[in-house]
Amino acid sequence: MYLAQGSGSVLYWAHGAHSHVQSRVLGGDNISTAKQPADIGYKTFFTSMMLFAVHGDYFCSAQAYHYLQWHCSQCQAAEEQETSGVL
Repeated sequence: MYLAQGSGSVLYWAHGAHSHVQSRVLGGDNISTAKQPADIGYKTFFTSMMLFAVHGDYFCSAQAYHYLQWHCSQCQAAEEQETSGVL
């Protein structure tokens, strides 16, 4: 553990203590408590956008798959009509 004296407060550097020290140096615990709703909002927004993108990709690929199946069936029906001689 490393102790340093700076601007009237004791800073300590240990594993995982860096962000805690930064919040104390920058103005106390108000930053960390004000930051929590922003972090929650950001994570919620990011997660919802990820789910929206995955959901949209699924529906887009499903639509493309069904269109290709329909197109192939139309081509096969047209070929069967041509080979049977009925126009």
